[in-house]
This record gives sequence, C-alpha cells and structure tokens, in this order.
Amino acid sequence: MDLMLTAPAAATCLPTQHVDLGPQADAALRSRMVIGQAVGILMQRDGLDSDAAFAWLVDTSQRTNTKLREVARQLVDRLDGTNRRR
Repeated sequence: MDLMLTAPAAATCLPTQHVDLGPQADAALRSRMVIGQAVGILMQRDGLDSDAAFAWLVDTSQRTNTKLREVARQLVDRLDGTNRRR
C-alpha cells in the first residue's frame, strides 16, 4: 500500500525551526540587497531598465577594478548622504 499525504499533512513533515545559514549567506544576502537598491536607483535616476542598470554596475566595477557590491554600496551611500542633507 502506497502512503499518500495531502498538502496539509505533507507540510507538517517540514522542519519549522529557523536554519542559520552562516555568516557567508548573511553577507551574500546583504550584497544582493545593496546591489538591488543600486539597480533601482539607476532605473529611477537614469531611466534604465533593470538589465541595463545591472550592466552599468558591472561595467563600472570592471573599469575601476572594484568589487560590484562596493560600487553598489558607494552609489547607495552617495544617495543616502544627499537625502540626509535636505
């Protein structure tokens, strides 16, 4: 006899505890968030679509030999500094 679980019954088999993925995963998530913010800034400021904005970040990163997340962070920080002075 095969055991078949309904969706609610199957869901009860899943772990419910928080899983800590470690500091590398946290750093990766923070990098992804700041890159996403930078892409949004470029889309709004320069009228780019998301692919073009990301390409701009990559190009700037390569031209300046700077990590992509650092280019993104500098862009976000520059905007934050401008907004705080107002």
